[in-house]
Amino acid sequence: MNFNDLLKSKTGKFISIDFGQLFVKVIYAQKYNKEFRLIAYDLKKAVLNEENIPQIADFITSFLKRNSVSTRNAYLTISDPNCIIIKSTVLPQLPKNEILKALQWQLKEELNINFKDVLLEWRLVKEYTDQDGSNKQEIMVSCLKNIDQYLLISRRCNLTPLGITTTSFNYANILKCSEQDTHIQAILDIGSADSVLSIYSDNKLAFIRRLAFSTEKVTQSLMDALLTSKGPVKLSYEKAEEIRNKFGIPMDESAILEENVAAMHVISLMRPLLELLVRELKASLDYFATNYKEDSPTVLYITGGGANLKNLGKYLNKELNITVSALPFPPCVNAISAQLQTLDSDKNQLMNALGAILVGPESIDFIPVEVKIQRIEPIEKGFLRLLAFTASVFLIASYYLLNLQISYYKKRLNNSLVILQKMGDVRTAIERVNPLEDIVYEIKKYNVPAEGILKFLSKALPGSIILDELILDQKNNSLILKGVVNLDRNKQVSDLTQTLASLNTSPFFKKAALVSSKAEGEIEAFEINCELVY
Repeated sequence: MNFNDLLKSKTGKFISIDFGQLFVKVIYAQKYNKEFRLIAYDLKKAVLNEENIPQIADFITSFLKRNSVSTRNAYLTISDPNCIIIKSTVLPQLPKNEILKALQWQLKEELNINFKDVLLEWRLVKEYTDQDGSNKQEIMVSCLKNIDQYLLISRRCNLTPLGITTTSFNYANILKCSEQDTHIQAILDIGSADSVLSIYSDNKLAFIRRLAFSTEKVTQSLMDALLTSKGPVKLSYEKAEEIRNKFGIPMDESAILEENVAAMHVISLMRPLLELLVRELKASLDYFATNYKEDSPTVLYITGGGANLKNLGKYLNKELNITVSALPFPPCVNAISAQLQTLDSDKNQLMNALGAILVGPESIDFIPVEVKIQRIEPIEKGFLRLLAFTASVFLIASYYLLNLQISYYKKRLNNSLVILQKMGDVRTAIERVNPLEDIVYEIKKYNVPAEGILKFLSKALPGSIILDELILDQKNNSLILKGVVNLDRNKQVSDLTQTLASLNTSPFFKKAALVSSKAEGEIEAFEINCELVY
């Protein structure tokens, strides 16, 4: 039985945790059919490492208590590039059950990893026929390793992982929810350490590349010496970060941002990094269009913490000559109840965690087998308890019903015996054999009341019984009856049983017993031995 279906409820509340490069993001959401409600969220600046595990676990636990979160179902998103390998590869047309082994064989040497130590997932991007006429499959394969620390945090917080996924696949869920008509779309996720460019074909991840641009590198670039009228000025890290957050990319080079800080100086410090980003984006988009035989994306969405860098969208729009905008908030998510005063500035950092809960049948899931077993065990136990309880109720009800039926038929049998005992005179005689007078004569020789016996038999035997022989054993003072009876399966008590009861209550016989019986189709052959009173 596939218990995964039991876990995919149409309604419920969930926790989604995104372990980002510099921030840990937690959201609390409720699902109802196909819509979601963002109830609460929080962010904490923290890099996940062994030293910070207790601090991060305390942050999540505090969030759960503060928002009175009763659910323990959680989706985990891993963004650490040291844990993730995502690669596009091409295989010949293969049955679905053979693709995993083919991927392991093909990527073992190329990736230089032991597949026993990683979690591997794959998704079919498309099927096509190459120039040689061979059927091919384009596969996006993902490997996840070193996830013990993430599972440790979930255990510390008493959370049950419902799914473990990665950034690029979460954004595919958001694109599906948005239901855009665009065939090819690109998303640039700008983190604190680097950026990830993901290109989607029909909302399926088709290409991924890690770029050197990041918010931290922007801050570092501003810490180089600024040339001012009063000489070189070097900004501290805090001041550089403040200017980055406040002004972003200045569009007016003649502006004076702050005392001793001119826009032209900021732009000159940022320019090498921005030009590198543009070159990498152009090269990646051209490579995708050329090697994947697809159109170049017509829209580039930016998201992540770096998407808040002011004027970045305008700059990229101008340099790349394509539409650049922030990744739209999923229309299937209602955020009315969340912290609206900060949501506008935080939503770019929450997109990853939101995408994790918008799971579908094609979504990637890296949950280890042992965690799946732990997750399913309570459901199995509950199901077995329910099954045992139902079976017990059924057996008890059947027992009492059977007792009622037994009591009912006992009463019917007793009534039948009373009626048989009260039968006085036998008024109808059955003439079956021609030598009836000879039989009567033989019986009369020993003072046996032949007429009474024959009259009794005529009335006691129902129409379903046909006698073949009636033998008087004078030596043993017995009467033998041989014949057949038509079987009626619908009767609870057979005619043969009723006949034996009648013979045993007759004044002519001491004892009547069934010597033999044999069913042959719809009839039953029998032999009855009766001991005469006389």
